[in-house]
Amino acid sequence: MTPMDFLEFRGHLTGASGFQSLQFRSIEALLGVPLSEAMQTQFNNRLGPFELDGIKRAREMPSLLTLVEKWLERTPGIGSEFEFWSVFKGTVKEELAQHREIAERAGAPPTLVAECDANEANYDSIFNAEAHAECKRRGTRRMSQQSIQGAILISLYVASTPC
Repeated sequence: MTPMDFLEFRGHLTGASGFQSLQFRSIEALLGVPLSEAMQTQFNNRLGPFELDGIKRAREMPSLLTLVEKWLERTPGIGSEFEFWSVFKGTVKEELAQHREIAERAGAPPTLVAECDANEANYDSIFNAEAHAECKRRGTRRMSQQSIQGAILISLYVASTPC
């Protein structure tokens, strides 16, 4: 459907919106989109009992995010200190230190140095349970530390596999 086709068709829906769509809200729930108190209040004010019940049932099911997280946690090699992790940690730490050194030598603006700090803290949270818990508390991380390590292993494996 082209944008013009959509605009032509959209006019016939008058007051209906994506907000009022049970399908849209159910898909959000099944994907794992968090529900804030403000959104819950809007749901309660705008949706009927049938729609609210449908969304509640969708939120009670395991979300796609949860299922992917559980799958990633089962990635072979996580939790063991085999050679890969020690090499990986050392390589990334060296890269981060080089970026910081280049930024500081070049007299980079404070925002770039702050970005170096953020990158180092983000990296630290991959292996430091307390740092990861802090990321989750702040809402900057939603998945488990183990699932993130699984995602790293998979992405590096895919990147190193010849086409």
